[in-house]
Amino acid sequence: MKTVALITWATGENYGTSLQCFAMQKVISSEYICAAVNYEPRFDGVIKKLLRSPFKTARTAFIRRISRLCGTFPLVYEKQEKRHARFLQFRKNFFNLTARYVSCEELTGLNGQFDAFVCGSDQIWNPFGFNSHYFLDFVKNSSKKIAYASSFGTENIESSKNAEKIISLVRDFAFLACREESGAAWLSQKTGKKVPCVLDPTLLLKKDDWQKIANDDYKRPAHYIFCYFLGHNEEYLKTVFTFAKSRGLAVVLIPIYKKDFSRKCIIPNDVGPSEFISLVEQAEFVCTDSFHGCCFSVLFEKPFAPFLRFSNNDKKSQNVRVIDFLEKVGLRNLFFSTENDLEHIFATKINYAAVNAWLEVERQKSLSYLENALSVATGEVDDV
Repeated sequence: MKTVALITWATGENYGTSLQCFAMQKVISSEYICAAVNYEPRFDGVIKKLLRSPFKTARTAFIRRISRLCGTFPLVYEKQEKRHARFLQFRKNFFNLTARYVSCEELTGLNGQFDAFVCGSDQIWNPFGFNSHYFLDFVKNSSKKIAYASSFGTENIESSKNAEKIISLVRDFAFLACREESGAAWLSQKTGKKVPCVLDPTLLLKKDDWQKIANDDYKRPAHYIFCYFLGHNEEYLKTVFTFAKSRGLAVVLIPIYKKDFSRKCIIPNDVGPSEFISLVEQAEFVCTDSFHGCCFSVLFEKPFAPFLRFSNNDKKSQNVRVIDFLEKVGLRNLFFSTENDLEHIFATKINYAAVNAWLEVERQKSLSYLENALSVATGEVDDV
């Protein structure tokens, strides 16, 4: 069988990141031998070691410095060891990873091992976190380069100092496909190629595919609202807690910030990707500002309230990812606002028959793009 290397964020401890990698690898593995490249830039490795350092003073100082730089407080890793173990087990159970690579010199060695290279999905092309290796700069033969649902995560690509570098790199791809319409349009303009917009890998799989890897034994309340907020907005949480109390529902909140551990709701510290799937599937209502939180709410046909994480004037805003997706499935009316409160959103009947019909059409288009790209890049057929 032909071999395919997948380069994406394969080892990050983020639910969407892990689940999109799983989905992409599963789809490719139906016809090819696929391995996810275990690429971890040297600086990322240093950060992980510091965050889990046994020397509390050094770790705390480092976290505070990162907090000032980012304007938020990162995950408190010392309270997340069980979570870390869940992610490790998930990768062990479901990923086919290469050896670990940290440099371009090492990645170059992959040229002799694989017949084709796929980069995507997630925000691997975010211009404000630019890394040329996620543009397959180490691949010598451009005919082997495929982008699938690679995301810029923002509409403001031109405002980044890396825009010209990105343009140069994407012109070397044999096949280009983006996740958001704005990104596809920008790529088409800059390359002169027709760049399709394809589904996030998580949406290529169906509900029953995800149920097979969900942890159904994970303990949870009988009736609850599932909250997954990557942003830090106290008003959002107050609104959710008030609504939950009025409905007699528990709140299960995935902890992201230090303050989350002291909130008066259920704060699990042992949620990995399989548990995340289960928590979404069994929830009465989902409240999230996460793109993949919205994707899984749709996949499991849940009532859900999407929240905007970034302000409209933030040039690094990632709101476009969620807006683009919900517009396509006809659910932009669900966004929380002062005029559209949780009572109204919860009472809104979602036409999931129509949503699923759209998804199935787009799923087939996306799979056709990927199948054609892989068959050409691996040399199985001529370009069609």
